[in-house]
Amino acid sequence: MTDVNAAPAADTLPWYRQLSGKHWFILIVCTLGWALDTLNQQLFALAKSPAVAGLTGMGEWTSTVSSYAAWATALMLIGWATGGIIFGVCGDKYGRVRTMFWMILLYSVASGVTCFVKDVNQFLALRFISGLGFGGAFAVCATVVAESMPSAARPYALAFLQAMSSLGNITAALIAFVLGQVVPHGGAWGVWNWTFFFGFFPVILLFFIRTMDEPEAWKKAHEEEKQAGRKASPLVELFGNALTRNRVILGMIFASIGIIGFWGIMLFAIDLNRSVFRSNCENENIADFAANERIFFAKMVSDKEFAKAVKEKEIKEGFFMNRVNEPELALSGGKIFGELKKIADGENDLAAEEIKDVLAPVTDSNNSPIGDEEAAKIADWINAVKTDAGSLDANMVIESIQANKSKIDKTVSNWGAITSALINLGAFFGMYAFALITRRLGRRPTFVFFLLAAMFASLAVFGFARTRLSVLILNPLMGFSVASLLSGYTIYFPELFPTRVRSTSVSLCYNAGRYISAIGPFFIGFLTSSVYAHKAEPMAWAGATLCPIFLLGIILIFFLPETKDQPLPE
Repeated sequence: MTDVNAAPAADTLPWYRQLSGKHWFILIVCTLGWALDTLNQQLFALAKSPAVAGLTGMGEWTSTVSSYAAWATALMLIGWATGGIIFGVCGDKYGRVRTMFWMILLYSVASGVTCFVKDVNQFLALRFISGLGFGGAFAVCATVVAESMPSAARPYALAFLQAMSSLGNITAALIAFVLGQVVPHGGAWGVWNWTFFFGFFPVILLFFIRTMDEPEAWKKAHEEEKQAGRKASPLVELFGNALTRNRVILGMIFASIGIIGFWGIMLFAIDLNRSVFRSNCENENIADFAANERIFFAKMVSDKEFAKAVKEKEIKEGFFMNRVNEPELALSGGKIFGELKKIADGENDLAAEEIKDVLAPVTDSNNSPIGDEEAAKIADWINAVKTDAGSLDANMVIESIQANKSKIDKTVSNWGAITSALINLGAFFGMYAFALITRRLGRRPTFVFFLLAAMFASLAVFGFARTRLSVLILNPLMGFSVASLLSGYTIYFPELFPTRVRSTSVSLCYNAGRYISAIGPFFIGFLTSSVYAHKAEPMAWAGATLCPIFLLGIILIFFLPETKDQPLPE
């Protein structure tokens, strides 16, 4: 007979009621450690292209800026993979909590110091160093939570840890949005400088980490290892066993799919949306923008004092619109400026025929010379406004262009931040949904469901997200589907490996795949600039090309075990 007054068993209570005050302290500190890591990652995703553009003085959407941004992303992912392996081994050998302290200190300082860099090489170096710190966060924080929580509460606690990381991403988006409103464009410090300054904030967490103890499971395993006299490296022990070796190799490939999905597809959609809204803003205001640029170019080739002012103010190609001045012209404002600047100091008051001869050999976006006809169009409208332009003050003309560019930059910054927030709002619910579904269905069916959802949702974003309404609807769906896979890894990988090598194994699975995914930015760049350069929206085509990679994950999951309701291996 059942005693109705008996207290319910601990593992039948809601997961959050199974946790003691100590459990909650550990969970909150580890969650913040990972969430602040993702905050720094997202700050980079939002600021990388503006930072490179600011450091080089080029337009944000030029091929040079895109190339440097790809290098920055790749170096961060390579550093991430390297740091993940190093810190994962340190977590098994020297302690999870001690490793967490140094890892957070490293990525905080490297990210924050980025706001002071003066050239692209410094920027790239700090991206690699910050990546070293990023790499260990997931494995160490997830391992501490997995080893510290009650068994029945473990999947939910790990999903909570991963889901709350999306709040770090959303906070980064809010920071970028607010900075876009309050930081004046054209100042000594741009929005990107202030964005990276917020990278210093995670150091506050170090004071709380110093009060934490190592998990009992690690203490026990470490003591047994000392008594047995085992001194083998966790890597040696891991790869010396056929079962763990096979699991970690499959895990690395499996994880790389989600990482490529996150960095190569989901976050690439932010750049796509920024490009879409830049294009929309320029099209809506093209008459005003083009008129100001015409006057600028006319004065530059006909007014010696104006050409001198342009040189003194160090105006560069990035000062102008990304798109062409007129729908029928083949060159962007920045490219026209670059060519005219070469001759502005030497000769002034060029005739139409002379301007045409300078511009005719210049290549367009398809790398073909624009020819005499296109060059003649540009020369004609430059000469047509020379008389009117001559009476205008140089500073007024420059300030008009600057105001136009600030208007575009603000719109693009706002929608980049909004897109990021929408994606990560969806990610929050997707990460927690994975825990709820996998608790009932198991790991394998849940992965299959979300991998299919990730593919179709991503294809929808790259195919149809062109208006404000479509961005508001489709981006959260993509975030829900793609980011859920990261929650799945958080729950699943610790369940595959024994305590002695758990931190190392989880780090390898989650981070070694980044060596593979580091080629993603270059592949995207290649698709955008070469394969799909002739398309109206090469970014959209490039992103859509990567989406079928999620199907590979469906195949791989059937070569890994189902771990639902199984205890952690000892």
